[in-house]
Amino acid sequence: MRSSLRGRKPAVRAAVAAAITGLAIAAVTPTPAHADEQPVLERWLETVPADPGTTVDFTPTFANATESSARGLVIEVNLNRSFTVTTSYDNCVVSEEKFATCVLPTAEIPAGAAVSVDPATPFGIAVPSNIPGPMTSCAYCNHSILAVGEAAARAELAEFGGTETGNVLQLVTTETPDRAPYEGGNGTIDLQISANPLDLAANPVRVDGAEGEEVSFTVAISNNGPADMTGYVDGHLWFVVIEPATGMTFIDSDVCYATEDAGPWIDPTDWAEGAFACVGRELVAGRAQTATITASVQNASAATDGRIHARYFVNEWNDWSVLDGDLSNNIAMLALNTDTTDVSDDDDVAGPGDGSFPVTGVALSWWIGGGAAVLVAGVAGVVLMRRRAAVATW
Repeated sequence: MRSSLRGRKPAVRAAVAAAITGLAIAAVTPTPAHADEQPVLERWLETVPADPGTTVDFTPTFANATESSARGLVIEVNLNRSFTVTTSYDNCVVSEEKFATCVLPTAEIPAGAAVSVDPATPFGIAVPSNIPGPMTSCAYCNHSILAVGEAAARAELAEFGGTETGNVLQLVTTETPDRAPYEGGNGTIDLQISANPLDLAANPVRVDGAEGEEVSFTVAISNNGPADMTGYVDGHLWFVVIEPATGMTFIDSDVCYATEDAGPWIDPTDWAEGAFACVGRELVAGRAQTATITASVQNASAATDGRIHARYFVNEWNDWSVLDGDLSNNIAMLALNTDTTDVSDDDDVAGPGDGSFPVTGVALSWWIGGGAAVLVAGVAGVVLMRRRAAVATW
């Protein structure tokens, strides 16, 4: 979270501090009407409907609940890596396409009054076309307002070459919202993303191996799109559980762990004995993530096929399975073929060399394993997923 004064040059910070504290500084002396400390202004959680691939208007509201007027305003909007500020006004500066600062030296909020950004001069927030929905997004996005006094605001404006006239962001008077203001920091921005599904799909695997052999096989989880699976910054984490076929025992994996060692995000008693689990992060539409597992074959006549489960975390805010447009392909077969003379293709099970098993995935570093999964689970507010009989009832 960025402070309203962070990153500004010492001279400007000193000027702002002078206006806030009422100290006399020769270079910047507040006008007599605003020589005292400026009021602390209220801001709110702002909820904005947003369609993927569009730019939405953001017009936050601010209020002055004190008994003195606030003058010389600095407004900031800070976004996360998924979104872009498209604001382009003569009294604003944008850095890294994520942080916008707008300065209004003569703007004033009288005691007991409220203002909002003029709908004719809104902040613009560009929403990527590949973001999944429906969901509430823009974690760590926020907005703030600071009254610094007219002189300090002019110094701030001059610092980045801004002007007070021309194409400028403006404010309009409004009613104070009939809800509690945001407490404890900058106001939060929640973007309500409309429906834009992704489609995680587990791919079937056939493992060929004779009794007593040690074999390796690759599991791939695809995203059929159209949306991407976004990263943990928005809490969107998914995981995979691979349950062995009877007659095989998992030994090791490059990125997966035994369920009892994978962290508190999964209960091993919910899954078959000897199952392995992996946690995924971002997965671009049209790509797959892969994991390799080494197993030993003990029984030449496996009675039950294993299963590959692509699942979503559920936390106290959301059930991420609502993002998936097709839950019917989230479970796939893991078949053990101990008849190594059988090299026939199977329409339902992918085997080595049959061309139907996608292995062109992103780097394996996108997977999270072991201790890292424990940390991520805590950040995402994960609760344990329970296996259900039918995928469609997730």
